[in-house]
Amino acid sequence: MSQTEVWMCYGCCCGVAAVDVRHRPRREPLDRIRTAMEVRLREGGLGDVRIQKTGCLGPCSKGNMVVVHRPGVEAHVFQGVNNQRVGVDVADFAMDMERRGWGSEVPASLDPHVYGTVAADEVPPPPSPEPYKDRH
Repeated sequence: MSQTEVWMCYGCCCGVAAVDVRHRPRREPLDRIRTAMEVRLREGGLGDVRIQKTGCLGPCSKGNMVVVHRPGVEAHVFQGVNNQRVGVDVADFAMDMERRGWGSEVPASLDPHVYGTVAADEVPPPPSPEPYKDRH
């Protein structure tokens, strides 16, 4: 069974498909991005990598926020995961992390989406999506 998890923010702002007041590009619905990620993981033989809905991962202005985490390994936080292409790149990184553990490098295609990392011993549990379940 896979140890790597992907946490997708389903908080109040992430996943909103409308153009914002600054006319930034539309975001694809999170469920569509998630489905593309699940397909990629299955194709890569790692369909058991868990993609978990969470509450707000913040910061909302950088959404859609996604975290790739494996116990004992630093967590990688990605911003602007707003379409299937970026979601598939995150899934590829999650597969690499599952196979390699320490030493996984973020691919160049995700460089613009790197928000940061969290040390392995400082990764909190993911926030509950419960307050937002009726919004998405």
